[in-house]
Amino acid sequence: MPDDQDNDGHFTSSTTNNAEDGEMSMSDMDNMMRSMYPRGFQLSNFTLEKGWYLNASNAICTFRGRPCNWTTDFNHVFTAFGNCFTFNANNDAFQDQPGAKNGLSLEINIEQQYYSNRLQLGDQVDAGIFFHVHNQSVPPSVETDGRAVPPGFHAYVGLTRTDSYSIDPPYGLCNKSAELVNFPDYSVAACVLECKEQHMLRECGCELFEYEGRGRECSLMEVTTCAKPLLGEIKTIYYFLWNHLYEFSNMCDCPVACEDVTYATSVTYTSIPSNSTASELATNLRMSPTEVKANYVIMDIYLENLNYIKSEQLPAVEPSALISDIGGQFGLFMGFSLLTIIEFIEFAAMTLYTWILSAKRQPKVDIVMVKMTSTRNEKEEKAKEEPQVSIEAFATSTSAHGFARAYQSRHLVAKAIWTALITAGFVVAVVQIYFRFASYFRYDTTTKITMVFAKELQFPAVTICNAN
Repeated sequence: MPDDQDNDGHFTSSTTNNAEDGEMSMSDMDNMMRSMYPRGFQLSNFTLEKGWYLNASNAICTFRGRPCNWTTDFNHVFTAFGNCFTFNANNDAFQDQPGAKNGLSLEINIEQQYYSNRLQLGDQVDAGIFFHVHNQSVPPSVETDGRAVPPGFHAYVGLTRTDSYSIDPPYGLCNKSAELVNFPDYSVAACVLECKEQHMLRECGCELFEYEGRGRECSLMEVTTCAKPLLGEIKTIYYFLWNHLYEFSNMCDCPVACEDVTYATSVTYTSIPSNSTASELATNLRMSPTEVKANYVIMDIYLENLNYIKSEQLPAVEPSALISDIGGQFGLFMGFSLLTIIEFIEFAAMTLYTWILSAKRQPKVDIVMVKMTSTRNEKEEKAKEEPQVSIEAFATSTSAHGFARAYQSRHLVAKAIWTALITAGFVVAVVQIYFRFASYFRYDTTTKITMVFAKELQFPAVTICNAN
């Protein structure tokens, strides 16, 4: 059996021919790992020890023309690709000029000679660099949202930032109180990752090391027999639970984030090296032209403009707007105002009050003698004290002038026309108000788009992984 580690410290997979398929069986691989690590084998420790690293030995990095600090500018993170490295995870970098060469520039040797991918383990068949541009509060989703750069190409990655603000129910779907166990900030990507982890803990009793949760790490055998097949089932959107078929969206209750920052990527490529520089570049890299073509990747990641899009979800009809609409409809079609409504309320109240007073009066009749003690002046004083309610007086004095026109018109045709106009205006106003109420209680929303300009913009986090 060949050595499992070469002189440079890179792991090279050893294979033992299987009688049937010529590949190492999982039991053979498990036994090999047990013999190599008698105190216990963990994929996370093995990946840290033997996996690919992005550092000064295989890459050149600059940001805004200045060399990167490999210790402070990059943070290690586990993903489905193993060891990955996030630039600007601490949110320290800003870009003050748009365009290429003003952002992050990387020249990477992917070192294909050390690739140990195995189809038997469900590994990638690709070669190259995968990267994901994301906000610092969002975990990297390289496997699902990443972009790829093949060897022998120079990728120009232009970024456009969008800040999205959603509202909570009943208008929107975001949940301001949503919290996660393994992540300090809520995001849909973090929620889905945590949901998969919890589902895996229930079904397999362990979790993949890239989840970095609180559960027990899966062994190599558990990865191949349970964890990986389970992820394959989840990717098909459906899963079985208690003999029932469920959609993945029902398994993971992950509402949209109330605040989210995303970066749209626009990637273009050029082939490297050119015919005129192939020999010179190969000499500088101490590689053959064929090796340069098979291993060399150049990336320029930059903000295309020093502005960003601000997208705000807003209620289509707010309470103040609803009140204004009601007043506007009655004012347009009937000439009403708030004072007019108060006048109608006053007229109705006085009419009711007068009716109650008249109902309480009891006639007093003396059969023997009717004593006339009231003088004409006394009767007039009592008449003044009692409230006088007259439809004519109200119609001619109200601020809704259509009623005065209808009441004072001398011709029957004019009265009919004014009455019809008042009725039609009332019906139209009520119908319009009904639709506004219906829209209000449907909790419709609108989206306000604003372009915000800035002198400098926060540079996003960029997670970089080797396809190995």
